[in-house]
Amino acid sequence: KQVICFGNACGTIACLHAISNCRAWLSLDGPLETFVSSHESSSPELRGEALLRDSTLRASSDLCAASDLAQTVLPEREGPPLDHHFAAFVRSRQNRVIELDGTKRCPIDHGPTSAGHFLYDVAAAVRRHFFEVEPDSTEFSFLALSQV
Repeated sequence: KQVICFGNACGTIACLHAISNCRAWLSLDGPLETFVSSHESSSPELRGEALLRDSTLRASSDLCAASDLAQTVLPEREGPPLDHHFAAFVRSRQNRVIELDGTKRCPIDHGPTSAGHFLYDVAAAVRRHFFEVEPDSTEFSFLALSQV
């Protein structure tokens, strides 16, 4: 969960959601694995508060956002709310499409999927719940993490 004190960090939260939910096939080590494994049984609120206190991950988030390689101007962490947002879609162990958005009350279940149809099912959910809701919006982009 993205706690309010963490500020404009939805990209970091989305990356953490995506990467930490790929641990079945993606080997992690270092600070990210330490954080994820240390807080597996914590509630989303407690994870968000722990992330706020984790100086290593917070510094990494700030460093990446401030990099010259970043595509957008770095918003102030404590600045005004933004019109842009990041969320993650993951395949659960029960083969469900799950939307993880640190600003929402809980994960959103978008229905059944499989490893072979996951990307298609996510695209269908995004079309139905985002594009059809705001058909004139062009403020969307996607990144897929997949097993090779």
